[in-house]
Amino acid sequence: MKKLIPFIITCLLLITGFATPASTTSFTGPVIAGEPEPHPNNIYVKLKINGQTTIIWVLAFPDETVGDVKSSVESTVGFSLNYLSYKGQVLNEEATLAFYGIGANATLNGY
Repeated sequence: MKKLIPFIITCLLLITGFATPASTTSFTGPVIAGEPEPHPNNIYVKLKINGQTTIIWVLAFPDETVGDVKSSVESTVGFSLNYLSYKGQVLNEEATLAFYGIGANATLNGY
């Protein structure tokens, strides 16, 4: 009788969901953190093609490098760029967009 009472209590807890066996506890959903996941930003690159100003739209994450954005633009327009600038500053290709504070809807200049 002494062994039967803990067994009955354990069974009742399992049935009601207050306790689960260790072998059946698995979580396959996303882990919820305090910060949202990063999302791509709209980046616009203004450049001159055949004497006309053209704006190229690129989706880029904040942790992408300036070189990644430059490569995306080059593949779109079909020719290579010398450099990109932002607010009058020439951008280092190894630096990230977040390093320069380039966020959503920023406009870069391509040369």
